[in-house]
Amino acid sequence: MMDTVFPTVEAIGIIAFGVSGYLVARRRCLDAYGTVVLALVTALGGGAIRDLVLGITPPVNLLSPAAILLAAGPAIVLSLRPIDRALRLPAVGRILPLSHALVTADALGLAAFTVSGVSAAALVSESVTLALFCGVLTATGGGMLRDLLAGAVPAVLRREIYAVASLVGALAMVVVAPLGSIASVLTGMGVTFLIRVGTYALRINLPLPQGCGEKGTET
Repeated sequence: MMDTVFPTVEAIGIIAFGVSGYLVARRRCLDAYGTVVLALVTALGGGAIRDLVLGITPPVNLLSPAAILLAAGPAIVLSLRPIDRALRLPAVGRILPLSHALVTADALGLAAFTVSGVSAAALVSESVTLALFCGVLTATGGGMLRDLLAGAVPAVLRREIYAVASLVGALAMVVVAPLGSIASVLTGMGVTFLIRVGTYALRINLPLPQGCGEKGTET
């Protein structure tokens, strides 16, 4: 069963993070080339780092034309002039603000890659520590590279609940694993997604060091 579930979850994560990369590129006003690069890095970066940690070289998704197409395809389509103009209409922005769209796409990618990271680690080792590490690494690695390329402090290092959501989701997946792969995958994805979106909506953040302002800079 996991042979079918793993590629599906991985594909969901790639598409979601590809869209996330596009949205960040749009926010940063990057050109078409920069947009595609950011989408590819966001969608494939975490999985590539995970594979290297697990001793899988070259990284699997970098050898897959399908994975590359899933990563770049959404960015290319959404960047087409008619679609881009439609997405920039005020009515669209009122229905789904760019910041909300970014958090939603990012949360879906975070959830899917948390699950795929745990699953990939489970194929090579029974270590729970490795599974949790690979879950968080896969989920946050691409986003960290994306933010660095976009000239921003990575989300995983800011006060928002990001890596913590992935870690809790990975732990939930491991706990539910005895109930079967489907239950484990759905639990891991559901917990990660709900924590990320819920804490964003409720503005629940990690505490900052004393003397730091809301934006994380010293006051």
